[in-house]
Amino acid sequence: MWQIDAPPGIYLGAAGVLLVEDLGGGGVAIYRRNDYWLSPEFFTSVSEIPARTVLVLMRDPAGTWKGVVPLLGRDAVVEFEGTPIGLVARVGTGHETTLEGEVRLAVAAEGDDPYALIARLISHAVRAAGTGRLLAEKTLPDWRRWLGWCSWNAFYEKMREQDFDAAIESWVDAPVPLGWMILDDGWQDGDEQRRLVQFAPNAKFPHGLTALIADAKARLSLRAFGVWHTLQGYWDGVSPQSPLADDYEVGDNGLVHPNDYSRFLGDLHAFLAEAGADFIKVDNQGETYRFLRDHYAYVSGMQRLREALETSAEEHFGSSVINCMAQETTVLYQLQRTAVMRNSDDYYPDREQNPEEHILQNAWNALWTRPVAVPDWDMFQSHHPRAWWHAAARAISGGPVYVTDDPGRQDWEILTALTMPDGSIPPCDGYAVPARCSLLHDPRREGGPPLVLFNRAGGCAVLGIFNLTGSGVMWPVGPADAEFEAEHVPGYAVWSSRGGLLGTVDSSQRVPCPIPAHEWDIVVVSPVRGGFAPVGVDGALLPPGWIAKTTEVAGGVQVALRASSPLLVAAIAEPKRVRMAGGEALSFSFTDHLVRCELPRAIGPVEVVLES
Repeated sequence: MWQIDAPPGIYLGAAGVLLVEDLGGGGVAIYRRNDYWLSPEFFTSVSEIPARTVLVLMRDPAGTWKGVVPLLGRDAVVEFEGTPIGLVARVGTGHETTLEGEVRLAVAAEGDDPYALIARLISHAVRAAGTGRLLAEKTLPDWRRWLGWCSWNAFYEKMREQDFDAAIESWVDAPVPLGWMILDDGWQDGDEQRRLVQFAPNAKFPHGLTALIADAKARLSLRAFGVWHTLQGYWDGVSPQSPLADDYEVGDNGLVHPNDYSRFLGDLHAFLAEAGADFIKVDNQGETYRFLRDHYAYVSGMQRLREALETSAEEHFGSSVINCMAQETTVLYQLQRTAVMRNSDDYYPDREQNPEEHILQNAWNALWTRPVAVPDWDMFQSHHPRAWWHAAARAISGGPVYVTDDPGRQDWEILTALTMPDGSIPPCDGYAVPARCSLLHDPRREGGPPLVLFNRAGGCAVLGIFNLTGSGVMWPVGPADAEFEAEHVPGYAVWSSRGGLLGTVDSSQRVPCPIPAHEWDIVVVSPVRGGFAPVGVDGALLPPGWIAKTTEVAGGVQVALRASSPLLVAAIAEPKRVRMAGGEALSFSFTDHLVRCELPRAIGPVEVVLES
């Protein structure tokens, strides 16, 4: 790993600083498609790398992976751009100036493991910034383990109190329990310029937040309730003509002065916490550049606002925050205690290509996000025509799973497939990213690889295969796609949610998996132990997420489930007996080397023993 610095006195403008010449070959760049969202761009030459790039990943002809990310200078934001002469670093501060001393530009590295390589690069960048922390050092909010609902796509900003009441009613005595809710945009009192006038809600919420939140918690036994606001107060800040301007120093541009921002945000959060909010969703963070531009140096100005947010959020909400519209280095590298970040542009139910575009962004952006924050793949609607696609993506993502359903339109089949009986989400071990076969390939191109995501759950690998093209594809999958380290097992069972048990392979083998146009599949790769390879719960979108532990025992295997439900286990031969750990016999079926253990869907852990 090596760090690249620029000499003192560099002019901050379009000229840029050459980092590397074109090494030949292609790769993928993660770039800022606007001030707050990232997207991948696949290139065949460094000259094709778009402006505002924050991560470059390549592989040379010898198979060595090479990566580079920008650093955050004392008052300089660095981003990359490809040019005919190579990769160039662009440097800016928010106002024209000349920086004193060296400017830290980038850190680069190479290695055999692209995932470890990116993690090392981001870790170095965070440490160099001096204020942020890595995800492994943070406490994660507990509510993320349960199914949630958000008001945004159900009502948008026109939401009224009675609309939210209807949403609450639609989840009362529902077949799937709800764990948490978010009151999104539409509750705040803003003027015609979308500037905040007061902390109290607008006239559409005549009974206030306290009554609304208390009602939701009481009727649904919610584990948490979240409330939305922007980093600036509202979309265009705070009105200088409002009563708030009498209490806080508000500039003509709507930004509360950084010297007074801590007090302003602390008071807003105290108001929300007293109303019953347990966490917050803080939006529009990347737009802060517009407020700071020509007034304050961007990095130090953003650092002061972020520090105020982190401090207040810790005091009032235990650092439980969804950071939104925040995909830029001045946020990621300075995330201190907050641990969740929206990982893509919004879910747009009315855009035909949104399912493909949404998963494309989330898959590659997670490479950048996951070393520092839990990637949040955003809400979706279970009643949408492509809802199963979105649900499968959320199930394997490892991030929060929440919907934005219109009241009364919930698809309980999908929501049941996403959850365990108590409404909790079957957990993944990590956060899904593209497999090596997908990393440098655009899955939207006909004839190329589909998008193959991988994650781990319940001692198994889980592959999510998504076909973003208009033609069906037959794609081979196996243990190597899941980064399985060499294990002393006789083989791996490969099971598909569409095709059932596809076969048993060794660590280097693959089996073909057909994926129709614009469709998906979840594939489980399970190590064979004691003659058995547990797949997980039948009918679940993340079958092995229900598995707490698998233990090889004399003459078979014992599978501990987090909750009871029909269990699928691949088997070399039909088991002699299937029983509960306490001895009670279980009925089962055996077809094509797949055992189905008949368990009722019920809350509470169970342990099943299969004897060979």
